[in-house]
Amino acid sequence: MRRTALPVLLAAILFLMIQPAWADRGYRLTLAAASTAGSVELQRGDYTLHLHDGGVVLTSVDNGREYPLEAKVDNNAERKFTSTAIHTERVGEARVIQQIRLAGTRTTVVFAQK
Repeated sequence: MRRTALPVLLAAILFLMIQPAWADRGYRLTLAAASTAGSVELQRGDYTLHLHDGGVVLTSVDNGREYPLEAKVDNNAERKFTSTAIHTERVGEARVIQQIRLAGTRTTVVFAQK
């Protein structure tokens, strides 16, 4: 009895240590051109998107700068998205990010417009 209890206890501790890393999953995305999300201007490049209550945080892979953004997170798509897609609209000379659909999820991040 004692020999089986120790491996089970160790497995449970390992699971509890790893679980928070799953909860804070980031999504990698690339902006091909300078864009605006909400009121924030973003340069082209690679970013990591993290979901948080009431919005998202984009982090530049190049310099580590964080951009907290207000957004509505909708988890009710009919099916999971096969790839991450950034939907933009051209407003004058600027590209404005309307929404981001996250690969492997039913999640759409919709940005508030100015």
